[in-house]
Amino acid sequence: MEAGQALVIVNDHDPVPLRRQFAARTPGQFDWTYLEAGPALWRVQIDKTANTADEGGSCCSGGACGG
Repeated sequence: MEAGQALVIVNDHDPVPLRRQFAARTPGQFDWTYLEAGPALWRVQIDKTANTADEGGSCCSGGACGG
């Protein structure tokens, strides 16, 4: 995503692990806003606030793609 873009995720539970992953891998680059907070449905808007230069790291979640 580019700075200024956003996405909304919908889940059946609070996506806290995903939020922690965003914070650890891309600190300061995203805002996280709960649009709906359970108990049956969670909707979260994730806004890209900043871009950083590619440092040659893997784009994969946990290296799942082997990159």
